[in-house]
Amino acid sequence: VNWAGTQHVDHPQGHCSPTCLEELAQIVRSAAQQGKMVRAVGSSSSFSDIAVTPGYIVETNAMNHVLTQVIPKAQSAKAVSMLTPRKGRLPLKPTPFHLVHVEAGIKLEDLMGILDTMNLGPGTMGGSAGQTVAGVISTSVHGSHYKLPPMPDWVRAIHLVGPDGQQYWIEPADRPVTDPTQLPPVLGPLVTIKYDDDW
Repeated sequence: VNWAGTQHVDHPQGHCSPTCLEELAQIVRSAAQQGKMVRAVGSSSSFSDIAVTPGYIVETNAMNHVLTQVIPKAQSAKAVSMLTPRKGRLPLKPTPFHLVHVEAGIKLEDLMGILDTMNLGPGTMGGSAGQTVAGVISTSVHGSHYKLPPMPDWVRAIHLVGPDGQQYWIEPADRPVTDPTQLPPVLGPLVTIKYDDDW
């Protein structure tokens, strides 16, 4: 049931709460073998039916850590910021670039606390800090800043568990944030790496 009580599913095939990437991949593999759908659920704060499925509901709340094995170990020295300086502003300097790698179940209020300690903050926010990163990405949360993109556009790379539990690391080819020579040994052999704008 979502927090507003407007969406519900009575008897899902599975209701899972993975605590790590390996558990999540196994859940997706099991669901695929049974021909069932999998939906990730964060804090269930959406009014839509995005998390409603008769298949597997996966609560991501326990996957809420800051990760350090990819960033900064495989970060490219040539990584560029999401934002570029606007013309007409003087002096015209590059936007400082900062990356934070987190698991999808972290709530925004917890992420904001972590960013505060690093003297950082997001470019924009929605109306609630109770949502998870998975939730703001999947529902395209946006702030009231009409010149800034929604939250999903601030994501620079994603480690995705896809069909059959296959893992992917995806970045845009035109603005990568990792070094392709350093990333494979950091991620290991189970992860397919895609530097691809279409992906």
